Amino acid sequence: MKFRSVCKSILIPLLLPYSLFLGCSAIGAAVGGAVHPAREGRITSTLGLDSIAVGTAIRLVRFDHTSLEGTYGGLAMYPGRLYALRYDTLVARSAYRGFVPKLNQKIALRSAGISEDGFFKGIERGELLFQPASEPDTVSVSLEDVDWLMASDSSRLEGKTIRKLVRQGSMPGREIILLETDNRGEHVPYESIEMVEVVRTGSGALTGFLVGAALDVVAAVIVISAEQQAESDCNRSTSGCNGNQTCTAANR
Repeated sequence: MKFRSVCKSILIPLLLPYSLFLGCSAIGAAVGGAVHPAREGRITSTLGLDSIAVGTAIRLVRFDHTSLEGTYGGLAMYPGRLYALRYDTLVARSAYRGFVPKLNQKIALRSAGISEDGFFKGIERGELLFQPASEPDTVSVSLEDVDWLMASDSSRLEGKTIRKLVRQGSMPGREIILLETDNRGEHVPYESIEMVEVVRTGSGALTGFLVGAALDVVAAVIVISAEQQAESDCNRSTSGCNGNQTCTAANR
């Protein structure tokens, strides 16, 4: 019948937006996943570990470009005596033995253009611990600022070499990163790590889907309301139609 044809011509344009909006949830999920991928956040140095919660999934990237991935267990420090034993053991194995200072050994240190005599106290958090001869307190000097140090036997060690030995573990630091990998605990030397990546389950796709789904619901309500209104108009129009009159004619 002609009035059905006319009603379809009214409803089809109304249904078209609904069919387009119906894909909002899928599109939202795709876009959300792209904006917030599963791997989020990158910390350029180990200093950012202070902002990471214990239990977070992380990837540790070493200076030699190898990596470890697992659950972050926090930071820990070797007690004084244990650290001294560990330091002496690893230094004894080093090819630079005789150049690398022992703990509490007297040294001359040149850092950022300043030369001082004092005592070597170890490595901690990327810094050289040094007690000036004229002061009772230990100070921290960034390893990046060290030009050279010279032990009491006149063996001089350049800053570039010191940084290399520290990163390799030949001059071990006091602090370690605790990492749980495949049901086993790892003690990762703090100074060996160049970069930390935080690994999380991406929520972007879910967020995008929920936003898209909300748009779908709104679109559906609008379209269904319009369909009902159009059908009501058509029914009222056809009730006044007779013979060869169409819904269009009846609406005029």
